[in-house]
Amino acid sequence: AGTFPALAAMPARAVLEPSAPEPSAAESPAPAAAERPLKTGPAPSRILAPALRTGDCIALSAPASPANPGEIADAASNLRKLGYRVKVSPAAAERFGYLAGSDEARAESVNRAFADPEVKLILCVRGGYGSPRILPRIDYDLIRRSPKAIVGYSDITALLVAIHQRTGLVTFHGPMAG
Repeated sequence: AGTFPALAAMPARAVLEPSAPEPSAAESPAPAAAERPLKTGPAPSRILAPALRTGDCIALSAPASPANPGEIADAASNLRKLGYRVKVSPAAAERFGYLAGSDEARAESVNRAFADPEVKLILCVRGGYGSPRILPRIDYDLIRRSPKAIVGYSDITALLVAIHQRTGLVTFHGPMAG
C-alpha cells in the first residue's frame, strides 16, 4: 500500500541509477536558449509590485492556451463591475493549434502588458500548455523596470517562476480569468 506498483517491481538499482551514462561535454550539443541554466550568483533583490486599487487597469493575457471569447468577455465584465478598467490582449482568444497564438505573439502580449504604464495587474486567462516556450522571448529587464503583479497557475507556473528567478518580482499563484 502507498507504493507505485511499477516502481515496487523494479530492483532498487534500476530506480536509482541511470540506464545509460550521461554524454560527455564534447558529445553534448549546446543547449537551446530555453534549456540554458539560469545565471548563477546572488538572487536578485525582491521586488513588490504596487498594490492594486479600484479604478486601476487589469490586462487579460493568454501566455499559454486560449480561452473562449465568451469566458474572456465574462471575466472582463466581472472585473469592470468590481471597478477596474480592463485591457484584453489580442492573442487571448487567438488559436494557433492548442496555443493562444504563436510563441512570438504570446510573449509580446506579456511584454506589452508589462510595458503599458496604465496596466497594474496582469491576469492570465488560462493555463494549459505553452508557457515554457515563450520564456526566452520575455523581456526580464523591462519587468524589473516596470514591475506589476502577475497572477496565474497551472502551465503559467513556468512563467511565474522564471520572472521571479530572473527579476526578483514577487509573482502570484492564483485564480485565472478564463
